[in-house]
Amino acid sequence: CRSDSFRYGHLSSIDLVHWRSHPDALMPDDLDGGIFSGGASVDDDGTCYYIGTRPNPEGVGHNGDWYIYIQEVDLENWCLKGDYKLVWNGAMRKAEWPEGPHLYKKDGWYYILHAEGGTGPAHAVCVARSKEIYGPYEGNLMNPIITHRHLGKDYPIRYVGHADLIEDTEGNWYAVMLASRPCEWHTNLGRETFLA
Repeated sequence: CRSDSFRYGHLSSIDLVHWRSHPDALMPDDLDGGIFSGGASVDDDGTCYYIGTRPNPEGVGHNGDWYIYIQEVDLENWCLKGDYKLVWNGAMRKAEWPEGPHLYKKDGWYYILHAEGGTGPAHAVCVARSKEIYGPYEGNLMNPIITHRHLGKDYPIRYVGHADLIEDTEGNWYAVMLASRPCEWHTNLGRETFLA
């Protein structure tokens, strides 16, 4: 990804040692914000979808007033295909920065797992689900499902967000996420990776 214009490139490898770089895979469209903070998911029928975030198309009403959207990916031409669909704008009322979404399908449900609250004391992980890929999505009543925002400024791990789910070969599920460990009010190591 090139940060100057939020273009997504891609690499491929057959052995995870030797990598081949390919041209930019996804390009910004004519909407402000272009392509930002997303990922891809392949459905049961082989259709690939991009899930990302963009500014509220009706106008940004507050800091971080963004939407999560889903759009089909043309795998032959490596570009977005058709119209995007706005599917979610965060679990909390007037959520700030719903971002970094991941799309999963499990037992007939589509799940969006995403960060919200910005990278700071309000950072959290939230989830929504739907029977249809384009929604409507319903938030989990217990959102946020992972956060440290309520533990206070003296808790050793803070700013938890940006989780991804992993299932091991035994059927156990884990979340890998970002968080910080401040030392004397500074996060010298920045955001670190945590496993729960």
